[in-house]
Amino acid sequence: MKTIINQALTKQRGSLFYADIEDKRVYYKEIAHPVDFARLYKQERPMCEFKSPLRMGTGRPFITYPAESRKSEGIKETDVLLVRICRENQEVEFVTKMYKWRKLHIPQIIVDKLNIQNNENIFVKIIARDKCLPESYQQIDLAQIVHYDKNVKIIPRAKNYITIYRKQKEPITIPRFIQLSSNLIELFFLVHGDGHYAYKLYFANKLPELHVFVIDEFEKIFRLPKAVWRSRILLHDLRHGLYAKEYWKNAVCLNEQQFYSNSKCILRTSPAGNLRIVMDKTIVSLIFRYVFEKIKNNMEKQNAFHALNGLLAAEGGAQIGKKGLHKITLSYNMQEKTLFEKILRQTGIVELCKDQQSKTFVIEGWTNLYSFFKTFLFNEVVPFRTHSVRRKRAFEGFLNHSFTKTMIKYLSVINKNHRITVKKLSMLLKIREDSILDTLRKKQYKTYIKIEGLGINRNPFLISISKEGKDFLKLITNLEKF
Repeated sequence: MKTIINQALTKQRGSLFYADIEDKRVYYKEIAHPVDFARLYKQERPMCEFKSPLRMGTGRPFITYPAESRKSEGIKETDVLLVRICRENQEVEFVTKMYKWRKLHIPQIIVDKLNIQNNENIFVKIIARDKCLPESYQQIDLAQIVHYDKNVKIIPRAKNYITIYRKQKEPITIPRFIQLSSNLIELFFLVHGDGHYAYKLYFANKLPELHVFVIDEFEKIFRLPKAVWRSRILLHDLRHGLYAKEYWKNAVCLNEQQFYSNSKCILRTSPAGNLRIVMDKTIVSLIFRYVFEKIKNNMEKQNAFHALNGLLAAEGGAQIGKKGLHKITLSYNMQEKTLFEKILRQTGIVELCKDQQSKTFVIEGWTNLYSFFKTFLFNEVVPFRTHSVRRKRAFEGFLNHSFTKTMIKYLSVINKNHRITVKKLSMLLKIREDSILDTLRKKQYKTYIKIEGLGINRNPFLISISKEGKDFLKLITNLEKF
């Protein structure tokens, strides 16, 4: 089985995919993953079959649905049908409406592809029709998008797939049910932060791994084929165009036909520029908006961590100072502030943040940074999970912070020696006793250690690690794994 985009067709006239299945070449005029299309084709059986002459005199090719078949199947005007027409060893699947006088319009691209002549009798299979399906509350049910947009029609398919049709736009065939997973949530908030989804879906960033994540997850979750994505390179200096295209082709595994022409941008970019990937389909942006609303309405605490991770990959930052990690930031615009605050509140991280100039949430100070990492990792979520550059900077910046190093030095020894004396600790660390006491009596250490005794011969100081100190060492071990 093989599937390609027919590059000979112009953008204005659309495109046909095809699959070689057994001894037939089957074209399809819908967005569908090639593997899924082949499986559905082999499993689905027609609800009705007939022959009808193709009429082209009116300018729009059409066939006529037999009156008896239409009546027996209960099909009425404005119903949306999944149709396959056959000619010799070729077949085309497409979606069309039932018009007045039982007319089914055939797109000209299909007539040309099959080389059908005026008045030629063609064999027609009606595979399915649109229906309203009862809602399932266990998962995100994409069939209920009909209640979100009244212009949408849903055609049930085999294997719990559906074909979504809207106003003569190119339909899409995807799984009906979507799991509310960590990857789904992070994906949608990443696109929300660095993308756009009002009329078409796009995502822009300079980091290749984020583009790979977006493309791969849309394929895994929604079964959207990689071949449907288009891309545009944004460059400050267009003289780097050839280098930039080769860089992105290799980094994201795109082919030449998936690139639009390069665009000049005002912001200074590296020679590779930034990449904008686009799913230039209205129906995909509609699905995104519908699912995003479902996600936002199910923002429990654990889900909020994945949402925040998506935002941190898009709008976050990890800044390094003289001592190590200086601050973690999350930028926003005023339209996003309420949503961002809700997510920060549900994770408990809002208490660590300062709002700077009404455009950036900032976490700074060693104690707040420690609490940030602890809150994430103790909820079994890795901060900056999909953004390796930012994750490395944040993790290494915290581990290399001067105070973190001092804490590790003291607590590692104290943890192995319960209720250790200052004298013994001094010997192990090779630090003067008075210097150790001066350090450990400081306010910032009180949470992590316990000091007992009076510091006299009969009742010497005994130092032990607290629960928070053990949590700190556990956190350090986790950070060092990444």
